Amino acid sequence: MKHLIPKEFKHRRAFKKIDKIYALKKLLLRSPIPHKATRLITERLIYNLTKFYGSRIRIRNLCLRSGRARTYHRFCGLSRHCFKKFSAIGRLTNIRRSSW
Repeated sequence: MKHLIPKEFKHRRAFKKIDKIYALKKLLLRSPIPHKATRLITERLIYNLTKFYGSRIRIRNLCLRSGRARTYHRFCGLSRHCFKKFSAIGRLTNIRRSSW
């Protein structure tokens, strides 16, 4: 699964690059009275922008260490295995094992 990590970064970088453009064009489409020609051109531009790597759907949450996709924690970007390992040795700030 580690071979997917560079691909994931590539997808995220491409999406980040076009995200603002995508949002502006969506706003233009939702405006109350756009011209039909403007609407058509905007729809085509959005389609061409999101066609390849710019799609939100292509982004997948992967562990930054192991590349594992399941049991992914969003707040630290790690899978449960890496999270457990790093929290046990104290590499994650403000996270301690509970004992009572």
